[in-house]
Amino acid sequence: MSKKKLLSILFSVLWCTGWCQWDSEINRILQKYPATAELGIAIMDEKGELLYERNSEQNFIPASLQKIITNFATLEMLGEDYEFSTQIGYTGSILPDGNLTGDLIIYGNGDPSLGSERFQKRPQIRQLLKDITRFVKKKGITCIDGKVICDASYFGTDGTIHSWSWNDIGNYYACNTWSINLHENYYNLYFQLQNNRSVAPQIISHSPFIPNLEFINELQTGTRGSGDQSYIFGAPYTYQRYIRGSLPQGATTFRIKGSIPNSPKYFAELISGQLLADGISNNGADVEFNQPIDMHEKIAQIKSPLLKELVRSANLESINLYCEAFLVAMGQGSRHRGIQMEKTYLSAIGIDTSDIYIEDGSGLSFWNSMSPEDFVQLLRHLYLVYGAGLGNYFPEAGKTGTLYYMFKGMQANGKLWAKTGSMQQVMNYAGFTKAASGKVLFFCIISNRHQESNRKIRRIHQELMNTIYVKG
Repeated sequence: MSKKKLLSILFSVLWCTGWCQWDSEINRILQKYPATAELGIAIMDEKGELLYERNSEQNFIPASLQKIITNFATLEMLGEDYEFSTQIGYTGSILPDGNLTGDLIIYGNGDPSLGSERFQKRPQIRQLLKDITRFVKKKGITCIDGKVICDASYFGTDGTIHSWSWNDIGNYYACNTWSINLHENYYNLYFQLQNNRSVAPQIISHSPFIPNLEFINELQTGTRGSGDQSYIFGAPYTYQRYIRGSLPQGATTFRIKGSIPNSPKYFAELISGQLLADGISNNGADVEFNQPIDMHEKIAQIKSPLLKELVRSANLESINLYCEAFLVAMGQGSRHRGIQMEKTYLSAIGIDTSDIYIEDGSGLSFWNSMSPEDFVQLLRHLYLVYGAGLGNYFPEAGKTGTLYYMFKGMQANGKLWAKTGSMQQVMNYAGFTKAASGKVLFFCIISNRHQESNRKIRRIHQELMNTIYVKG
């Protein structure tokens, strides 16, 4: 036997000893998935070689994996130091006695973090109102003949995607997206739980307080430990909310979160009220969604944190509002144009977008579709751009974000980074790891229509991801 042939056989044996065992371990885990699960898996190395695949070219519902595309396309298109800006100005003129003959205007270009509790070093709602009053007084305005108007025309009124589920859009995670957002467009709704299952949980209060918001409580008391099984039903711009489902049996208070019906109007009302309280008369509040208002002068602006900070929060905590705001901002006020920009971004990476469907920026729509192979190609590209710093934008196994409670006591703890995507009968992960072998691997694991609890599928996914780290 020739030396060359002997080396070839030896290489084949060594390769199979490693990779065939890995395949065998993965196939063992795959047997744990329910028969109804539609599975898509792709594992790629730094060279772009697919090391393992199962239905890797088939399109699936990505859920929040969609955020990876939106977040990094936005960083590419707008720049990591981009800042959203909320501007304060006025129409008309200021007379010598301080009387403003026009309207006070608040113009926004989509800052999703305005008044957010997530950024405690930034002005919260109460401080925002004080700051705006201070800007007005500093300009010498003592009274306003007109109104306080929030100009939300940059995004318009269509901030809820038509394919989002009805049982989502009244809740905080599916709130409307405007060019003027406040407190991430959600309110907290507090309940008193009940020990008697025949007694419904009782509404205590909601905050921030939204005038005219009406709650129709149809909740039931579930079993102890059953968790939050409640949904708030109600469309944007309407002020009647039905709460259905159940909250667990108990004796404590419980919080759920709902979507503010009209944040630009609410913000204008708050500012008008604060000005009145500080002795600056005005003729109430209004909102403009259609035509931008031509300001006579801009007197101040409130800037957002840097885009890279917003993107990090959006990816770590999977914040739908942020990603929807990014998408429309990237499209200069147009969601449709933002989607085209995302496809342009993917095409530049070398991903074929002809059969990719993008419906929104967050992945909340069941209409989105993309393949596991597309995601690992994207992740490989991002790693080439950001290097190990890419981990700053992704939840870390057992440490941060949506992976905080996973991988405890497992080898991949602290050594794997992944974005989660989950919906009803959808449980997905896409990320990367520096495997025990030292190789950097990119993976995408998608399960659609599994007709099992996502908790069960998550455990199987976790085992699979840990195996990728250990055996890879």
